[in-house]
Amino acid sequence: MNLILMLVILISSLIS
Repeated sequence: MNLILMLVILISSLIS
């Protein structure tokens, strides 16, 4: 269920 949330956080971290 939280896979999408984790993906968003991971991508956001990479973009930062």
